[in-house]
Amino acid sequence: MKWIAVLVIVLGCLAAAAFAAGPNDPEITAEHTVSAKIGTVTFCITVNADRLDGKVFDVEFIGPWAPGPDAAAAFFGAPQGWNWEPIGSGGWRAYSSTPMAKGTKYCFTLPLAPGQLPPDPVNLIATDDVHHPIHNFLSTYAKPPAEKGIHHALWLKVPDDGLATFTLTYSACSGSPAQFQAPTIFSMSRPGTLYEQSLLFLPGGPNFSVSGPVFRNGAFHLRGANAGIDGAFSIDGPSAWRAAAGEYRSTRLGCLETWAWSEVFDRAAGKIVETCPHTRIDAPNRVHYRHRDLRLTLALECGRTRLPRRRIDVYLVNGRKHTVEGSFRSSRKWTHLTIHLGTARPDAVEFRFKSEGFFAGTSRRVGIVN
Repeated sequence: MKWIAVLVIVLGCLAAAAFAAGPNDPEITAEHTVSAKIGTVTFCITVNADRLDGKVFDVEFIGPWAPGPDAAAAFFGAPQGWNWEPIGSGGWRAYSSTPMAKGTKYCFTLPLAPGQLPPDPVNLIATDDVHHPIHNFLSTYAKPPAEKGIHHALWLKVPDDGLATFTLTYSACSGSPAQFQAPTIFSMSRPGTLYEQSLLFLPGGPNFSVSGPVFRNGAFHLRGANAGIDGAFSIDGPSAWRAAAGEYRSTRLGCLETWAWSEVFDRAAGKIVETCPHTRIDAPNRVHYRHRDLRLTLALECGRTRLPRRRIDVYLVNGRKHTVEGSFRSSRKWTHLTIHLGTARPDAVEFRFKSEGFFAGTSRRVGIVN
């Protein structure tokens, strides 16, 4: 049985703070980081659902990226009381006689197979004390480190659409569809801005909103009153920013339904752009008037990063009157500027950088001392 739905998802590129588990978060939250230098991957896993509290004794890590059965033990890591063993059909299992407790983070490290990297997202399997699968869940790349200067964020200049396939993985409801398809539209207001509107029309079901961050490594986490979506864009190869996969959860009926989903968009509209929400002009507070000239040094910056080749306009200020004096281009080094005033005796000189692309505008006034 297939349901046809229309899903509009608006993504923002804000860096999100860690959040406490909510009703529309995954039943198990997992994130992973890769150490390319050492050749390992670390998964940090937290059980959020009451129904899985004290039920997860094992986690299975399976895929071509997982190490072979003879991998060196020195590269494995696990919480106290947890051990590792290879799985006969391939992959590795972390296991313990004490199950995972809800709300506690458990981190596991294992080596990568030579020349392999884990996909994003990664499918993982939670099992009980006799290795029977009880829950499939996803791990996405962890939030990348904060950038101190110029930020890099995903930008969709135009909405991108495609047809997603949703396959049921868990339901506490009756009559949940085993599969449905949804034409989807991903759109953004601008990088670095969290936008809010998202609608899903299901037969007999209500509309709802989801919103959340999408990171520069492709991972995203969207939440709403009755839904949650976690997943990742493919960011490498011919499908870069064109394919996405993840998990969709709905509590619209007062019970939890979970589907795995994937899709390929009609066009690769996404790209990483540079942004700076807070630029500044570094200049002295005052400058001396000497021989009818003003001499000063200044720089246009984003954090501690100098921004070259940006136009800065110069105004002479007398009371409330601003007179355009000229303009110049910023550089990667300090700009040594000389302003010839002639007989003019302004109160101050003001420098303005107008917003350009995704770089915010700014201004700086420098007083003139006789």
